[in-house]
Amino acid sequence: MRFTKSLQAWHQSMQLVSQIHHLIPTQSELSYNLQFKKSAAAITHSIAESFGTITYNAYLLNFSETNAIINNLKTELKVANETGNLHFTDYLILVNSATIVQETLVQLLSKITERKNKQKIRVPVFPLNPNLKNDKFI
Repeated sequence: MRFTKSLQAWHQSMQLVSQIHHLIPTQSELSYNLQFKKSAAAITHSIAESFGTITYNAYLLNFSETNAIINNLKTELKVANETGNLHFTDYLILVNSATIVQETLVQLLSKITERKNKQKIRVPVFPLNPNLKNDKFI
């Protein structure tokens, strides 16, 4: 489940990168364009990096950092929209895509945290011999 959801989050982040590259041309006068592209690429790289982690703590750390990068990107998009440097429909498309990636990551984080905090109780198993009676244990 963890790998499938991670892969889904990675594909969604790649779509976000693609949308940013299509909606914000390289030659535009938008001063934020390079920062948007760097943030979107950092999201994708961070998710891909989490595929190589083994422990729950490393996995949680990677996804927490990715979540922070998404919040940073959403703030940058809002500032660009508020200052009139980003068209409102482009802003809505990009924020919606970032939110979809973030929701998938939050689901992953909650599921991983739940599994990490779940205590494993192991009960020893003793084979019982039906031929033994109680008095033979003494």
